[in-house]
Amino acid sequence: MSRLSARRRRSWWAGPGGSLHRRDSGDAKLRASAGADTGRNVAAGLSTGILCAILAMTHGVMAFAPLGPEAVSIGIAAAIVAAALAGLAMALLSDTRPIIGTTTASTAVLLASMFSAAQPSSIESAFLLAQLVTALAGVLILLVAWAGLGRLAGLMPTPVAIGLTNAVVVLILLGQLPLALGQRPGETFSMAALQPGAALVAIVTVALMLKPLPRLPAPVVAFGIGCALHYLLAAGGVAVGPVLGVSTSPGLVISGLVAAQSQWTELQLDGTLALLLTSAALSLVLLALVETISAGAAVRERTGRRSNTSRDLFGAGAAMLGGAAAGGIPGSTMVSATMACLAWGGRSQLALLMHAATTLLAFFVLTPLAASLPYPVLAGVLLGAQLQIFQWRPLLPVAGLGRTRRAADTAIVLAVVASAVAFGLVVAVATGVLVSVIIFTASMARSPVRRSIRNPTGRSRVRRPARVDQLLRVAGDRIRLIELEGAIFFGSAEAVLTEIERAKAEGCEVLILDLGRVTRIDQSGGRRLLEACAAMPGRVLLAPLHAGSRAAMELEALGLFERIPRGAAMPTLADAVEAAEEMLLTELEPAGPRYCDARDALRALALPEQVIATLAPRLAEQTFPAGSVIARRGDDADAAYLLLEGQVLISLPPGPGRPATRLAVLAPGVIFGESALLGDARRTADVTARETIRCLRIDRDMVKALRREAPDVAWHLMAAVARQLNGHVTAANVAIDRLEG
Repeated sequence: MSRLSARRRRSWWAGPGGSLHRRDSGDAKLRASAGADTGRNVAAGLSTGILCAILAMTHGVMAFAPLGPEAVSIGIAAAIVAAALAGLAMALLSDTRPIIGTTTASTAVLLASMFSAAQPSSIESAFLLAQLVTALAGVLILLVAWAGLGRLAGLMPTPVAIGLTNAVVVLILLGQLPLALGQRPGETFSMAALQPGAALVAIVTVALMLKPLPRLPAPVVAFGIGCALHYLLAAGGVAVGPVLGVSTSPGLVISGLVAAQSQWTELQLDGTLALLLTSAALSLVLLALVETISAGAAVRERTGRRSNTSRDLFGAGAAMLGGAAAGGIPGSTMVSATMACLAWGGRSQLALLMHAATTLLAFFVLTPLAASLPYPVLAGVLLGAQLQIFQWRPLLPVAGLGRTRRAADTAIVLAVVASAVAFGLVVAVATGVLVSVIIFTASMARSPVRRSIRNPTGRSRVRRPARVDQLLRVAGDRIRLIELEGAIFFGSAEAVLTEIERAKAEGCEVLILDLGRVTRIDQSGGRRLLEACAAMPGRVLLAPLHAGSRAAMELEALGLFERIPRGAAMPTLADAVEAAEEMLLTELEPAGPRYCDARDALRALALPEQVIATLAPRLAEQTFPAGSVIARRGDDADAAYLLLEGQVLISLPPGPGRPATRLAVLAPGVIFGESALLGDARRTADVTARETIRCLRIDRDMVKALRREAPDVAWHLMAAVARQLNGHVTAANVAIDRLEG
């Protein structure tokens, strides 16, 4: 610098001609170079600000989607403000140039997971929780930076960091794919609901993000062309998927913050909630550390300029606090936006300040248009930005020196990605830490046995003669129902076998495993269920295992479903209890109830012989094939029936938005349709032959005639009906008492 100054002084004093010209020429070149750098930094900051504003809208949707549309409208505005404040914090405090502070998809996913777990009572309380978590995370990051511990995060193995980056991309892909195909947030993904126009819009948007037009900012072009294509297709009658449909404005952020502060007095921070918030805050700290250090490392690899990691972390902590002030959307560092800014020519603080200003300007420009923004376009921009940072090379080890080591690195990357998809980002990082693995294993070792119930008779909804019901109530302790819940993993599956051994020691002869509350099954858990079936051959029933049930899908995915013994898989719990009862009755009464004719069936009702002699000739036997409808709800109730053989299903017909409802299954010896004898003019339910049945028709007019001609006979018949009804009520009361117990 001193030599340059000396040359300039000598040129000036040599004379006003050529010397002055040389000085002016050098200054002009410097000014031109500085102007070009300024232009590139301004353009890079402008493009990055637009990109971050668009992505922030999607992050606001992702984070607050669990709270409903009203929360999403506030979340969109809060996310853009948080992105602007995070950008300003990184511009003023960080050392790496450029490093972009904004909202990120990984922290938005984590915030959404916290809302789903905490189940806040209102949107205001949700905002307060988000502010608490984000503020706590910001303070912790500042403490880490102040203590100089940021360098420890650099000790994270590169495969783990690559796996975490790729895992975020995969999670976002899974979350945004339904939106890109034309579905709304929260809807179950279905290929049948795919909107071809929405898919086309999303594909075009992603393509423009990955292959931008020359000298044009990719997010602006992709966003603009995507929106234009969306509305062009919509005008042509093509199904293009939904738009945000929620209005938002800058004032919503202020009103949301004011409303959130009113929740301080109502906040009940119990142990469970405190643990959840602390865990979420620590997870945000971990993600922010990884993202900030990864962004700084990526810039160093491209520019060769080393930077102060602690200063970058001070900026990240301030960015997180800015997000807390804006409504709880976490502010962090985005690797993809940082690399995009670098590629567009951003090299100085000016680019970062321009990015923050552009994002803030977008807050006032984009929020009024939010309701008309298409989901496929927003999803396409987000997917395009994320796919740019996905690292394929570590997943494809080639031959050569160190191939085994590279294959091991690939396995680590895949393990982190798989665990992130299955269990979340925090667990994905924890896979590389021995203590976290031990804690995770210990947490999964909790027994999946919810409760064990003796004698679950009554849950099958099978109505039998009073004598048979009494027999089941006495001997029903031989049936045991074990309810399972949560995940059946290698650390917890052994508890199921232990509970089964305990039940066998207490006299259990028929076992039912209720899998209705099971959320996940791994190979160890699935094989333990097969061991349970083998421990009591032919005496173990698994339910519910119908098409679409969680347990059935888990076992099918493991390739274990077809190994379940024949007859052990039951579609519903009621079917399982019914099968267990039939198994027990077969042993108690091998011959089973037999009613060859009307007299046998009437004797089973405890009617006197003189009554049977009068009544039997008046009853006509009828046969109905399996599946035939004996009576429909609303039909004229003109007769009752006494079942001699087979089973009858009593159900309510399907209605708007609900399937048919099974009320009861009737066994031989039971009277059904008795409302015809009690004065009801219409049937109250559908009656269907579950299998081929034989029954006796008790005509309503015949009973009316008996009341006049043989009142004693009519009285005994109605007394039998009353005893049956009383038995059904008693059985229902017993079942209710057991459930409540």
